[in-house]
Parts: sequence; C-alpha cells; structure tokens
Amino acid sequence: MAMNLVPFTDMQVTAEEAIERSREQARGVIDNYFDFLHKAVASIPTNGTQFGERLKSYSEKNIATARDYMHKLSQAKDFREVFQIQVDFAQAQFNAFSGQAADLREASAKAASDALDTRFKKVA
Repeated sequence: MAMNLVPFTDMQVTAEEAIERSREQARGVIDNYFDFLHKAVASIPTNGTQFGERLKSYSEKNIATARDYMHKLSQAKDFREVFQIQVDFAQAQFNAFSGQAADLREASAKAASDALDTRFKKVA
C-alpha cells in the first residue's frame, strides 16, 4: 500500500511558515523594546559633563550591541550556533565593559578633581 505524503508535506510547510511568522513578530517586539531603551537613554540629561556624556554614549552602544545579539540569536539554526553566538557576545561584552569601566573611572576622577579645584578657588 502506497502512502500519500502530500498532507505531511503540507503540514511541514505550514509549520515552517508559522515559525517564521513567530520569528518576525519576535524581532518586531525586540526592535520596539530596544527603540524604547534607546529613546529613554537619549533623553537623559548629562548637563554637558564629560562623565555624563561618556556614560550616555556607552549606554547607547551597549543597547545597540544587545539588539544585534538578539537578532543573531533569533536567526540561529541550532543549539551549536546559539552557543557560539552567546560565547562571542559574552567575550565582546566583557572586553567592552572592561574598557568602559577604566574610561569611566578616569572621567569620574577628573570630574572629582575639577570639582575640588573649583571649590577651593571659590574659597581662596
């Protein structure tokens, strides 16, 4: 008895289309979320301070990096690819945060020094 595989093929195509629609919807939600975060960070006043501007800039870069990471994850085909994307992201973020922390430490030390200099100039 020959088995008719057409209904199974149709079901597979329908399932694949549903999965792709779900991925597109998830990407839309992710984009909306990161757009909201970017707008929220962009609206934070920095009072023109070097430290505030750097902090804001790093926040915007980190948000963009996280968005790219989520897009890559949504396109992964298997667990191996998900794992590699995660490892690459973790390494890149560790390096970025290390550099950002050092830079912000220097900027905050300079801001504190400038504030003390200004304070003592007013007293003198």
